[in-house]
Amino acid sequence: MEKLKSKYLLYLLWVAGFVVISFLIGRLEESIEDQMKMSFFIALRWVIAGLNVIWGGYIGLIFIKSLKIKINWSFLGCVVLPLFMILVWQMIRYSIYLRLDLQVLALACGATLVYSLFSRPS
Repeated sequence: MEKLKSKYLLYLLWVAGFVVISFLIGRLEESIEDQMKMSFFIALRWVIAGLNVIWGGYIGLIFIKSLKIKINWSFLGCVVLPLFMILVWQMIRYSIYLRLDLQVLALACGATLVYSLFSRPS
């Protein structure tokens, strides 16, 4: 019974952390985008993508059963690496001439990275 209560407490703490991180990342993104509009320094978009990868990593934490590192090499190579390559390629294209919304891609990169680092290979 005590173990069940601690499990629910961890889920509630995760939700509270998600709300806080969502708020903070939203504010940081707004601030960075305002700076980008004033200075035309497009490389700041890389910072936004990095924040979204971190946010995705936090989202991926809820699917982890233990924090022992057990790298799932097949998942890392077949899912995470291609996602990061697509993210970097899209960011380079963005930096040159194209405006893309990369938030979902960056979130997926972070979540799958955490999953691949802490999941058991099947």
